[in-house]
Amino acid sequence: MPKRAEINATIALDLVSQGLGFTVYSYCGLHDHLVAGKISAAPITGFDIEWMLASSKDRPLTQAIKIFEGMLREQAAHAIGSGDWRTAVLA
Repeated sequence: MPKRAEINATIALDLVSQGLGFTVYSYCGLHDHLVAGKISAAPITGFDIEWMLASSKDRPLTQAIKIFEGMLREQAAHAIGSGDWRTAVLA
C-alpha cells in the first residue's frame, strides 16, 4: 500500500515545486505558483471542489460576518471575472 501523509498546503506546494511530489488543489490555490512558472497543473475531469462559509445555526450572523461574506464574494467575483480563477463559478 502506498504511503501518504497530510501536510500544510503551503508546504505541499513548495514540495511539488521542488519536484518532490504531487498534490490535488483548487485552481485558485495554485494560481500564483502557475503564473510564476513554479509548477504545472492539469484539471481532473469530473472532480470539483466546493468552498463554503459556514456558521453556527444557533447564533445569528453578526454585522461583521455579513460584511466579511460580502468582501469574500467581491474578491471571488473579481478573481473569476479577471480570469485568475478560470475554472471557478460563483453561486
